[in-house]
Amino acid sequence: MKKRNALSFLCFTLVCLLILSACSSGKEINGKIAMEITTSDGRSIDAFFYPAAKPAAPVVVLAHWARSGQEAWEQVAYWLQNRGFAGTSESENNSDPWLDSTWFPEMPADRTYNVLTFSCDGCGEAGCRTNLGRDKWVLDMQAAFEAARTLESVDPARVVGIGASIGADGVVGECLYLNSKYLGTCRGALSLSPGNYLPLDYYSNVKDLLAMDPSVPVQCFYSSEDRASEFVCQVVQDIENVTVVEYQGSNHGMELIQPGLEHNALTIVLQFLSDTLGG
Repeated sequence: MKKRNALSFLCFTLVCLLILSACSSGKEINGKIAMEITTSDGRSIDAFFYPAAKPAAPVVVLAHWARSGQEAWEQVAYWLQNRGFAGTSESENNSDPWLDSTWFPEMPADRTYNVLTFSCDGCGEAGCRTNLGRDKWVLDMQAAFEAARTLESVDPARVVGIGASIGADGVVGECLYLNSKYLGTCRGALSLSPGNYLPLDYYSNVKDLLAMDPSVPVQCFYSSEDRASEFVCQVVQDIENVTVVEYQGSNHGMELIQPGLEHNALTIVLQFLSDTLGG
């Protein structure tokens, strides 16, 4: 009997350790902390946590597109963090405008956000491998949203998701997922070029978010020549509490973050965060 009790205690201890290690982190270097997040099916994905300048600040989850991993969001993350680390990314793709913060709108001095970025399984700076099931990416995004609310010094009841392309689909689906477990936690989702690229139905997820109490606002950005995103955004444009932003041309995902376009996406992001998370 004693051996059986000891074995039960050992199993219980191992389960507790697995839960505690679901989100492991290291030391802060240059304003960010390298992490590993454990998914519900036991895989690990790489992530970075950008701590805000003050405690109990809200957290923004940035979900990448299929043309890169979390690296695409680095300068936007620093800009939202607002601790003076923004600049130009040291990357083979550093000519991309979203990796050069010199043109970004000025962040109010008193505004600061915690930021979590992550790379889905099989995705990195060179993009995502196509031989992985996209259902895994849904689990990766679920794990990231769950991890975001547990990070040190964040306000767990104020989470917003912003994503591009596959990430644009994901932030709506996982905002709904998070609120199904912790009602009212995810305060909004902003999608740059969604297109039902994941096994998630964008329209249904938006409808369910808007039906929640409180209702969760959604913004949907698309280009007029980007047919998949145009279709998805136009389907939801007449739903109350959904804002649709149209661009001319064929820019997709992160390409909507660049100077000279008819709408400055980052200016809209700032207003969206103010409206959903407070000033």
